[in-house]
Amino acid sequence: MKKLLIALLLVATSYIPAIAVTTAREYPGWKTSERFEISKIEGYQEVYSAQEPIVFYLEGKSDKMDVEQANGFYVSATLYDVPRTGIQNAVVKYDPARRAWLVKLKAPTDSTKAYEIQVHLYCGKEGSACTGTYGLSAQKEIILPLSVR
Repeated sequence: MKKLLIALLLVATSYIPAIAVTTAREYPGWKTSERFEISKIEGYQEVYSAQEPIVFYLEGKSDKMDVEQANGFYVSATLYDVPRTGIQNAVVKYDPARRAWLVKLKAPTDSTKAYEIQVHLYCGKEGSACTGTYGLSAQKEIILPLSVR
């Protein structure tokens, strides 16, 4: 699993341009025309104080199956400064009671920079319902702007 996550991060970073991205990119490797999506982000703010905890929940939606870890779905999130010279990976944990992923980061200290959080909902377990329907590494991305006060 660890090797797969590293491979996914390498694939994701290979699509990142040198300048900041303000819109999500479309993943080209879908196995089918059917899609899942990021349906809800709860608790996220665009402005945080320096070193303030950033904590939010992310939910997904699909017409084919429940978007949950048991079906092979995973979430990753990375905080970047703009332009992208620094990285902070989020701690992400699936909460089966909420059927959502809990994402935790810490706001940076430098309030003079602009930031963004790149979030991916993806199929990450070979042989799962998700990969059987959508393909291994099929993903949806969202970019959340972030400012530090």
